[in-house]
Amino acid sequence: MLQRERRSYGRIQEILPPPYLLADVRRSFADFVEQGITRAFAGISPIEGHGKDGLSLELIDPYLGEPRNSELECKDKDLTFSRPLRVTCRLLQEGKLLQETELYIGDFPMMTGRGTFIINGSENALVNELTRAPGVYFTEEDQNQYKGHILPELGAWLEILLDTRRMTLRANLDRKGKVVVTTLLRALGFDDARIRRYYSF
Repeated sequence: MLQRERRSYGRIQEILPPPYLLADVRRSFADFVEQGITRAFAGISPIEGHGKDGLSLELIDPYLGEPRNSELECKDKDLTFSRPLRVTCRLLQEGKLLQETELYIGDFPMMTGRGTFIINGSENALVNELTRAPGVYFTEEDQNQYKGHILPELGAWLEILLDTRRMTLRANLDRKGKVVVTTLLRALGFDDARIRRYYSF
């Protein structure tokens, strides 16, 4: 891999060398290739049959073959830089081995030395994304507007908007459109009498 010399033309001399930002990305991908693929297959294996014959299918020893094309060939010929993923497949009946064969799963895209992927001849970079932790967040938008965000671990975000100047309370589900909060409460199973108990109109 070609290392470029970095020069600083600033007036203040650099105290610390700049960090290698691709280290985490490359280490994470290497861990996935070395251990994560095996763990993924271990999580679904053995696959048990539903019949009374006691058949089960084990997927063991996954491995990646050699790349069919180099990075440069993939760019020139609009190919994906990948390695074939194969796994040993064992068919068992009540613990007794019936058949064992090697199974081709598919082509597994590989990371280049620059921390990129070549997909259909186009070099793409991974961008880490920060996501908010699940929970409830409250923010003050203006003097008269307040927001409550309910962020679940899975599923749609719910946003409750309170406007004290207009005296409105609205709900926004996954930023699709605002509805009056009573509509949301009715959808959750509240009847009109129960809603009136909590709110004075």
